[in-house]
Amino acid sequence: MRSVIISMGPVRILHCPAQEGRIASEGDTDSLLSAAWEHCAQLVAIDASCLDESFFQLSSGLAGRLVQRFVNYRMPLAILGQLGRHLDASQALTDYVRESNRGNAVWFLDRLTDLESRLSSNALAPRRPSW
Repeated sequence: MRSVIISMGPVRILHCPAQEGRIASEGDTDSLLSAAWEHCAQLVAIDASCLDESFFQLSSGLAGRLVQRFVNYRMPLAILGQLGRHLDASQALTDYVRESNRGNAVWFLDRLTDLESRLSSNALAPRRPSW
């Protein structure tokens, strides 16, 4: 999967743009985490179109497994894109997105510019652990 490093203020981001492969397993997630650490990224941003459709069906367990890997490695994650059709189909996903956006581990945002706004307004902007 192709990814690029971008900077938003002091935050280095590993960005996986739209249509650049599919993230469908823990192995795919591990590859992203490895690339993030290799490039000293402080956050990973993934276009929602890169995620396997089962990610948005919480009963599949894929979202939980993938997100947990990012949380375990203390690597903040932003999922970018319009999720309207997925949210319309699932109250559980709507609740999950709302709760995630209250914290600093996982954010669901419409656009890259929304991520930039969120980072600039958030005193607790994601930082890479110092260990």
